[in-house]
Amino acid sequence: MHRTKYILDHAFYCTQCGRRGIPIARKRCREEGHLKRLYCVHCERVVNHVECVPNSKYDENTFMEEFTSGNFDEDGMRRIPLSQWKQERNKALVLSEESRLDNVEITDWFSIFGIDADEDAQAE
Repeated sequence: MHRTKYILDHAFYCTQCGRRGIPIARKRCREEGHLKRLYCVHCERVVNHVECVPNSKYDENTFMEEFTSGNFDEDGMRRIPLSQWKQERNKALVLSEESRLDNVEITDWFSIFGIDADEDAQAE
């Protein structure tokens, strides 16, 4: 009985222009957000690319968030490590959600839970 080895095409995104580069077939995954120096067909030079694997911890959407947040310098290296960037992003998401909830009026909560404010006032 032979073991089947799965080979997946991993996408690589340029850290300079943010566009998708040439995919590479791999048998196994590298660490999430792995950097690899490759030729960028768009920039026409060798630069760092980020390895993205669909349905993984680091996919195309995560790369685009990191790229647009400016976490890559002019050499294509990360300004702060990926794990630290993810922690800061998660903190920012929690804070924005908390501030969004702080700005909700009580009447908005009534509508969220399907409560008629007039009926509630008459019941008292």
